[in-house]
Amino acid sequence: MVGTKAIFCESRFGRPVIQLGRFRFNRRSDSHGPRGSWVCGKTAITGCRATLITLEDQIIKFKNEHNH
Repeated sequence: MVGTKAIFCESRFGRPVIQLGRFRFNRRSDSHGPRGSWVCGKTAITGCRATLITLEDQIIKFKNEHNH
């Protein structure tokens, strides 16, 4: 994933999402303020453990443990 550009956008329902390569991350509902916690979009379906932490639209931590 090094060198892959993160694209910050909205879902079709208006929720914030990050597209990082072929993976999509959704902002956790309990995440407020400039520091954001994000989970892989497949977490509910596959139990994927990949996560992101952002600080003002900059990725500061990335746990790249996809299982799909």
